[in-house]
Amino acid sequence: MRNLFVGGLVLWVLSGCAHDEEPRVGPSQAVREAMERDQAQDQGNTVMVDGYKMWRERWEDDSRVVRQKATFDLNCDGRQLQLHVLELMTGPGRDDWAQSIGVVGCGARARYTRIVSRNRREELWLLESKSVDHAPAPAPPPQGPTNTL
Repeated sequence: MRNLFVGGLVLWVLSGCAHDEEPRVGPSQAVREAMERDQAQDQGNTVMVDGYKMWRERWEDDSRVVRQKATFDLNCDGRQLQLHVLELMTGPGRDDWAQSIGVVGCGARARYTRIVSRNRREELWLLESKSVDHAPAPAPPPQGPTNTL
């Protein structure tokens, strides 16, 4: 009985696997093709902002609104303002929307945060914080020599 078991085990080991494919590492061919199709579709619709992949149309709308608000709040020409994505929203369908945008320009900084209503139909950008970089005070004029005579 033991010889029969050992003989069967040897035959099983020598016969190899039941299929000829190598074990797969990573996504299957179908998944890779679907990913490539998604990337090709997204190329025109997305933009990279500060390392975040954002929907182009959403970012263009958000940056326009925030730039307009910051122009007034910071008393600065909108063309001089630099916008930076600070935080992304979370949740299904919104993980590529900015939650917070930082604005820098004209010696000032501001942070705007998106507020979404409970019914998710209305949203607005709220000025969360603002700071103005103060220039250092000018140095006092040099004093002339003092005559003590």
